[in-house]
Amino acid sequence: MDDPVQPGIKFIGVDLIYLQFAIRGQLPKEIPTGIGFSVRRRLSEDEKDLDILLETDVFGDVKDEDRPPIDLKFALRGRYTADENTNMSMEEFAKHNAPAHLIPYAREVIANTTSRSLLPTLNLGPINVIDMIENGTAEFIIEKKPKEQEGV
Repeated sequence: MDDPVQPGIKFIGVDLIYLQFAIRGQLPKEIPTGIGFSVRRRLSEDEKDLDILLETDVFGDVKDEDRPPIDLKFALRGRYTADENTNMSMEEFAKHNAPAHLIPYAREVIANTTSRSLLPTLNLGPINVIDMIENGTAEFIIEKKPKEQEGV
């Protein structure tokens, strides 16, 4: 990507696909977090439209014996489209930019959901999702978007 030129990829929007939240027992004094991410990429056949699905389990990487009796899982979908004058492939954007772009939305879902519950507000610090994907603590799945699903 050229430094003075924008990548030519537009953000269309973000959707909350699902949110699962439940407290199923006595809360411990300290609540450990070990956030787990799964990133699914769906690229249209013409490689102009991209959907990124960021599935999150706030306690997914906590050892079973330390896991609190709380479920907080959700999925966000980011939608993007490419201009005619892109200087970055959608493939590269999907792997490096789009997951990082969705992290602030995930952070807000977690803070907002926990602040409205019996839990203390969980605020996430900086997260390098690219590093998580590269070292295997987050999952990155590539899917082709079938023609009948394009535009969905």
